[in-house]
Amino acid sequence: MAITSTEILEDSPQADGVRHIGVKFISHTGKEVIRRFWADKNFNINTGITAAIPDIEIYMAEQEVEEACAKIEKGEPIPKLEFATTEQLKMFVTEKKLVQEAEIADLTTRKTYLEGVK
Repeated sequence: MAITSTEILEDSPQADGVRHIGVKFISHTGKEVIRRFWADKNFNINTGITAAIPDIEIYMAEQEVEEACAKIEKGEPIPKLEFATTEQLKMFVTEKKLVQEAEIADLTTRKTYLEGVK
C-alpha cells in the first residue's frame, strides 16, 4: 500500500491570515482521498502533506476492511486486499461479531424486562 502522488487542490489565504487547504492523495491503485483543512499562514504545506500520509494510508486500509466485510456478509468471496492486511480484516470481523452479540444480549434483556412489566 502506498500513496504514490499528491495534488494540492487549494491553498487559499483568508482575510484573517488563515489558509484553507485542500489536498488529494492518490494511491498505487488510483484510489483518491481528499482532505480539506484550515492552517495558519506559516504552515508548511509540503511538510504537512508528508506528515499526513501515514494517517491517509490507515484510513484507506480501514475503508478497505469495511468494504471487504460488507462483501463477506453478502456471501461474496473475500476480495484481494490492497491496503489492509488479512489480520486487520479478521480483527474487524471479530470486533463486529462481538458488538452484534452484545447488542443482541442487550435487546434480549430489554425484551425480558418488558415482558415482566406486563
